[in-house]
Amino acid sequence: MPPSTRHTGHRRAPWRPALALAIGLAMAAPAADLDRLEGLVGQILEAQQATAQARAEWADQRPAHDGQIALLTQEVADAEERLERVRKDADAAAEQHRQSAADADRAGQSRADLAEPISRAEADLKALWPSLPEPLRNTLGSADSGRPNASTDAAIAERLQALLSRLTELDQFAQGVTLVRQELAEADQTRREMDCLYLGLAIAFAVATDGSRAAVGVPTATGWDWQWDAALAGPVRRAVAIYRKEQPAAWVTLPLRLSPMPGDRP
Repeated sequence: MPPSTRHTGHRRAPWRPALALAIGLAMAAPAADLDRLEGLVGQILEAQQATAQARAEWADQRPAHDGQIALLTQEVADAEERLERVRKDADAAAEQHRQSAADADRAGQSRADLAEPISRAEADLKALWPSLPEPLRNTLGSADSGRPNASTDAAIAERLQALLSRLTELDQFAQGVTLVRQELAEADQTRREMDCLYLGLAIAFAVATDGSRAAVGVPTATGWDWQWDAALAGPVRRAVAIYRKEQPAAWVTLPLRLSPMPGDRP
């Protein structure tokens, strides 16, 4: 077998085809072109060597590049997962905002619905104020709520609490018997300290501390009307003593003069 066709088990050197080509070209080419041909063969060999070196370098660097690609791929996946969570959180926040806005609208409507009856009750109490007993007015403090133009949630709650407290005090006074020490003015405007026994808000009996004077009072639209009657001093003093438990319980006859409360319909 000729040596040129013998298998050696090694990869054919890359320069052999180029050399064969160069020999063939050299045999056919003029001598003037040999230099150019030699340069061309050198360039081909350099290109082949550069290609082989680049392949070797890529083979060495490929694991690192593959690792970087895998890392970047995982980072992209993680970023997409975080983005999805952010989108879900944003959707939840938007829904919560819509719910809060709806709750605020309902609260505003409830506040408006509640403010109207509170204002009416405050106006009724103010209109009734002159006819209330002086001791009760002192307990309630003022005819005004103190915040007539306040319409915020906190102000509405404060007004409602104040109104309920006043109505409770008024109801307790109206449903019971109250004994207080109070100054009353006689017809000549002489002020005299009296023990006043109020039977609810309908009528009251007063007696001077020395027993020399007595009066019976009823509410009017402008205040309490007191009628002085010294003959009532004895019965009223006995009633006061029984209330204070200074005397045993007994029947006491007192004149009743009933009249409608101011503002009541006939």
